[in-house]
Parts: sequence; structure tokens; C-alpha cells
Amino acid sequence: GCMRWTVERCVAWMEDGRLLFAGLFRDDVGGGIAVLNSADQAAAPRMMEGDPAVQSGLLTATLRPWQMVFDPASGTSPFAQD
Repeated sequence: GCMRWTVERCVAWMEDGRLLFAGLFRDDVGGGIAVLNSADQAAAPRMMEGDPAVQSGLLTATLRPWQMVFDPASGTSPFAQD
């Protein structure tokens, strides 16, 4: 079904760099987060709206711009002093 498609799509997006990370919130509220690396501002809504789980209403999605401030993988931050 649509959840299998969603998982397979997430794996493909992770492999090609379009999905930075995704996971579930572990509290009583529930929900989850996926951080996308889109080519432009128009690509992210297309990625989100094209998900069959979102289209069917099984999952809901809200798009919000995000900027990395601390990057442990590279050890960089715009706040780091030289």
C-alpha cells in the first residue's frame, strides 16, 4: 500500500541526498519529521504532495523552511569563531 511506497521512496531519497533525515516523535502527541534537501523551493512541496500516504490522508504534511545551524558531520556552524 501507500506506506510501503512511502518507505521505499524515503530510502531512495536518502540514497540520492534528497532526504536528510526522518523519524517519529516518541511522545504521547505522536507524529514525525522529515527534513528534505530540495533543489529549489518548488521541489519540496511537489515531493511532499506526491506521497500517496499524504494524498490518501493517512499522513498529513506541513512544509516549513529550515536552515542547518550546527552540522556535527562537518563540524561547521555560522556561529563558530575562527
